[in-house]
Amino acid sequence: NFEVINGHTAAGNTPIVRAVVGQDVAWHVFGGDAMFHTFHVHGHRWRRADGTFEDNPNLGPLNSITARWVEDNPGRWLYHCHVASHQQGMAGWYFVEP
Repeated sequence: NFEVINGHTAAGNTPIVRAVVGQDVAWHVFGGDAMFHTFHVHGHRWRRADGTFEDNPNLGPLNSITARWVEDNPGRWLYHCHVASHQQGMAGWYFVEP
């Protein structure tokens, strides 16, 4: 069994997300099943409502989060779930152009 992103499994098959430096980026992440997940984008953190930084929030079953920042870190970044048994399937690429 693999956990999936948008019905696809593993980086290269899951959606590739693209942005450019200076762009306002918002990720709307939904846990669409009965499991707990985490959400992580390598090389990126964002401010929570209380002003602290977040880089790996938890999502409860059928829950959602929004991660938002102004892009400032060009490169090829992996995004994935941090739950060990989900990492192989729930992973994808985030490309940021300068």
